[in-house]
Amino acid sequence: ASDDGNASAAQLAARLKAIQPQLGSVPQEARAKLQKVVAGAVALIKSGNLEKADQAITTLEAAITKMSASAAASNSAEEGKPDVKDLVARANELKSRISATAHPARDKLLAALGEAAKKIKASDVASADGMLTTIEAALQKTQAASDTGESPEAAKWETSEAKLQPLVDNAMQAGRGDLDAINRAFNYAKELAEAGDYGRALAAAGKVAELLKAAQTATTTAAAAEAQASAPDDVVAYVQSRLAWINTRAGMKKELEELKAAIDAVTADIEGLEDVPSKSAKLFDYLEDIDTELEDTLEKLVETPDGDDRETLKVEAQKIIEKYKSVLDTPFFQAVDDNGFTKATIRSAAVASLDSVSSALAT
Repeated sequence: ASDDGNASAAQLAARLKAIQPQLGSVPQEARAKLQKVVAGAVALIKSGNLEKADQAITTLEAAITKMSASAAASNSAEEGKPDVKDLVARANELKSRISATAHPARDKLLAALGEAAKKIKASDVASADGMLTTIEAALQKTQAASDTGESPEAAKWETSEAKLQPLVDNAMQAGRGDLDAINRAFNYAKELAEAGDYGRALAAAGKVAELLKAAQTATTTAAAAEAQASAPDDVVAYVQSRLAWINTRAGMKKELEELKAAIDAVTADIEGLEDVPSKSAKLFDYLEDIDTELEDTLEKLVETPDGDDRETLKVEAQKIIEKYKSVLDTPFFQAVDDNGFTKATIRSAAVASLDSVSSALAT
């Protein structure tokens, strides 16, 4: 919720989403009017007028509750007999929804709907009502399976990613192995998975596993080992802060992925918000300016002997940190941790990590 106590955009969107299935039970004429109110509420949410959106949604909820009570009373008076017009409307709506499903479920559902249509034409309303109810349940089950269903490779990738992530995190914290190679391979695997190329993502995950296995017997990166052999002990602080920053950048991307998923889930199936998933992908554009420049500069610093060249690299690294902090002070990053959709520490973790690097550079 916002500071003035009004509902957040996420909460309002969730209420609209809950209303959607209830509209199906509203008479067709009234439904058309209510859909206009829904569209108006969506427009209000998009424009940021949350107070009026809240009022519109409250009106919708009250109207649907009243109509449902009226329909229940009417059904009771009719001794549970459905109306032919309502059955026709239900059948037409089902036909539209079934057409959007994939084979072979679509063919089976359309065949069953054809049989129900015959019952409606024969005025056998009780049988038609029962058949439509069965079809509605089957369609809902099919759509639910479609929404959550995954290919075998996608399921394997999710399992692989879940196992690899903590191992990669541990390697970063311990500073063991070829950390750059591990990060590159793991990030590449995740990018492939995001693009739906799960086969190649799994192959890349295998490379990550090999690198992690090699890291178990390693004590540090090759570059860091070489630097430590010819540099003062305090170079270790640069190595550790660099690895921590690499891990932080990976965490920022992961949290943005979680935020996108939360936004897409809340706005799914809401008329007027169909374009949200494609637009929410632009969240990752905000990370473009938080690039690899700092970690690359710190790597050079670690490999550079003590002296003027190292001091120059320290100054350069501090300038990069200030540049990143200016990005983190933009409106998006100022608001992202308190986004209303999911808990996040994107900005706070980045600032803390950059402060740690800055402190190491000051030594």
